[in-house]
Amino acid sequence: MEKFNLRSALEKNGAALDENQIKFVSAFENALEERAKAQDEAYSTSMQQALRSVLGAESKDATGNVVTIAEQIRSIAENVEKVEKNNIRQISNVEKFQLRKMVKEQHKEICDAIRNGNDLEINFNAKRAAAIYTAATAVSNDTGVLLPLNENYEFESEISRIRFPENFILDVISNRQVARVPQQIIKNEQATAEGAVALVAEGGTKPLVSDTFIRTLTLRKKYAAHIEWTEEFEVDNELLYNEILLMFEEKVVRFWNNGLIGTIVSNGTAYTTSVMDDTLVIPDNGLAVIAAQSVINGMNFNADTVLMHPSDIVTTMFTQDTEGNSRLLPYMQNGSINGMRVVSSNAITLGTAIVMDSSVYREMHSEFILRFGTYNDQFIKNQKSAVGEVYSVLRIAKNNLPGVMAFSLATVRAALLKP
Repeated sequence: MEKFNLRSALEKNGAALDENQIKFVSAFENALEERAKAQDEAYSTSMQQALRSVLGAESKDATGNVVTIAEQIRSIAENVEKVEKNNIRQISNVEKFQLRKMVKEQHKEICDAIRNGNDLEINFNAKRAAAIYTAATAVSNDTGVLLPLNENYEFESEISRIRFPENFILDVISNRQVARVPQQIIKNEQATAEGAVALVAEGGTKPLVSDTFIRTLTLRKKYAAHIEWTEEFEVDNELLYNEILLMFEEKVVRFWNNGLIGTIVSNGTAYTTSVMDDTLVIPDNGLAVIAAQSVINGMNFNADTVLMHPSDIVTTMFTQDTEGNSRLLPYMQNGSINGMRVVSSNAITLGTAIVMDSSVYREMHSEFILRFGTYNDQFIKNQKSAVGEVYSVLRIAKNNLPGVMAFSLATVRAALLKP
């Protein structure tokens, strides 16, 4: 009887076999040939026995039907794919070492289970590194918080930050970001106007009118700071390092916002008098703001924004009469005072208010610039530095300065009080 050569048949049909596959095919050929020599067995029975001797007993499903090798391989591949998709946690190098050690120790049991189709339960426990102890007490951090003496704990990566106001002055005034902020801005402004237009009779002399102009200069400002850290800190605390960089950016941006508000306050004109002086029995903060609005609008501006400290807004909204009844203030509706938008900001000093025509200011700024580097002997000490900065230029024409008024609420309330 001619020997059954499975390897040759596979290679003739283009199959490329590796070393393990050649061993499998050769073992299958030998088993088949041994069974074929027995004349008292049917050919199909010999084929089945040959497969069992190499692959083990046939697997059956819950209904008793035989599960083919192809179906078993397909099922294994699908299960492996599910495990890969669901396992989103990456194991550490220590855990990889423990896993390799476990596989090596149970190598024989794993191979027998695969060959015979038996179930094999594998228990793999990967423990995190224990906390560093000094005697019976865990090592504490700088705040004095002790690590627990057990492993059933976790660290939260999110940092609880100091609260800051959300409102920015850039939400109020006109502004834009540019690639390069000019070092200075020069404006042409009208200085004086001489003469006046008049009604002239036929043949009469027309009056002479003339204007003089001046140039005003506004210089750019830079808001900046820097931080330092060690390379070990960056490597060992990646999440915390990224959070610190974000907090650093927010610090610079918020200081820039407060700097713009400070400039507006320092440029604001003072309250002197208005048509509402000595006319009100119970003047409040809202009426003081309206008095400043009347002055600004009287100079051909349009006061549309009020900047106040949150506490001053609360005391303005909730007031009582002499009987203890809540006062309804018709000039304060839907977050506005007499039609002016109210902006709450802790950057405004308590007891101070800013009433302004928001169109008189324009601002130009760069993006937040973050640079990394070293200085002095930081390089040999594995230290690094980061510089964060924002360039900004806030400009207003000198003729438009009366469009912004900064004043003490108590002073204006006293001026409005009826004698």
